[in-house]
Amino acid sequence: MARPERCTVTVLRPLPGDPATVRALADRLQGRGERLLSLASALRGLSGPDIAWASPAEAAFAARSHAAAALLVSAGRRHGVSAATLRPLAAALEHAQQVVGAAVAEHSVAHPRAVALGTARVEAEQSADPARRASAVGLHCREVAELERAQDAERRHSRAWRDFQEADRRCAAVLHRLLDDGLADSRAYDALTGLSRAAAGVEGVAGTVALFPSPPTKAFGVAAGAAGATRVAADAVVKVAYGDGDWTSIGLSAAALGTGRAAGVLKRGALATNPAARSAATRTERRLLRHDVQQRLGQGLAAELRQVGRVGAKAPPRPFRAPRPLSSVSSPAATAHWVAEQVAGRARHAAQVRWLDDLALATRDPARSRTMLLSGFGAQAASSGLGGAGALRDHHLDHEAGEAERRRDERSGAQAASGPARPR
Repeated sequence: MARPERCTVTVLRPLPGDPATVRALADRLQGRGERLLSLASALRGLSGPDIAWASPAEAAFAARSHAAAALLVSAGRRHGVSAATLRPLAAALEHAQQVVGAAVAEHSVAHPRAVALGTARVEAEQSADPARRASAVGLHCREVAELERAQDAERRHSRAWRDFQEADRRCAAVLHRLLDDGLADSRAYDALTGLSRAAAGVEGVAGTVALFPSPPTKAFGVAAGAAGATRVAADAVVKVAYGDGDWTSIGLSAAALGTGRAAGVLKRGALATNPAARSAATRTERRLLRHDVQQRLGQGLAAELRQVGRVGAKAPPRPFRAPRPLSSVSSPAATAHWVAEQVAGRARHAAQVRWLDDLALATRDPARSRTMLLSGFGAQAASSGLGGAGALRDHHLDHEAGEAERRRDERSGAQAASGPARPR
């Protein structure tokens, strides 16, 4: 009998998953499929040969109801086939989990025993006591038996995993073929919705970075605006072409984007001036030589399109300077106080750079327009409010859709528990 020279350590992993969840999903799909088929039968009954329509509108409804009924039948069959495909998968998962669990339990006992017997065998073979050396043969036989148990558990474990993976591949193949029944979203729809989601993500990240008042963040502001325009355009195309979406949410997003751009134009135009007004000696001359509203709007629009900063010789935003360095802090309480000072100081600095400096410049210089600057601040606040309203409405619509889906699931579960609904 050959003696094993090395005993490799093998850890058998359990098979995750919940067969009950898969069966519950199959039951829900079956209930929805039967309900869709029932609705298709009722819709076909409204336009059957025994029904006489008295007006062109009713006749047009009868003609269109055939297509709607066919669509409902296709959707019902898709749900039914999906349910019939998931039930064998649930059974295969449950059986494989039982085999894998038993194999893992047996391996966790047999393998440590084999290791312990192997250690005892080696010690017996190296012992100076003849009686103990004679016991090495029996220890070796027991070691081989435990190793065979462990290897058999490994084979059953591997076979159960392969069987479940094969069942999973068969289920996935059937579900994938269901996409060819005419109900799947088109590539154009998937591309538009994917573009909208990607643009929304870019807009959120770039808009957050653009909140920091510094020259490098202007590029992020431009990226956020372009991404917002792309998202609104994609959502509008999806709504027009496929009827999917909400015009109110799209309108709020477009209004927020438009007022945000208008705020930039107004603020840039408010701070615009010309060489003649800058070189005037008195406040009255500067007031008389300043730009009119049309010129300011033109200046602001040009500067907004070029994205080169405000018109005029204005220095870049000054950086925030801490009142005292962190190295001067010597205790946890002082550290907390220093952090609070930093937060408050940076907030004041951001407000000063973003609003108060511009307001002070427009107020003390008659060649600039404080009224237009305040209008720009109002447009910026309106843009933020419209954006928040749009996000709140989208959240509300998603919540309502989730609640409706939950109620439909509850009704389908109750109907499945009381008995399958049959088309009348």
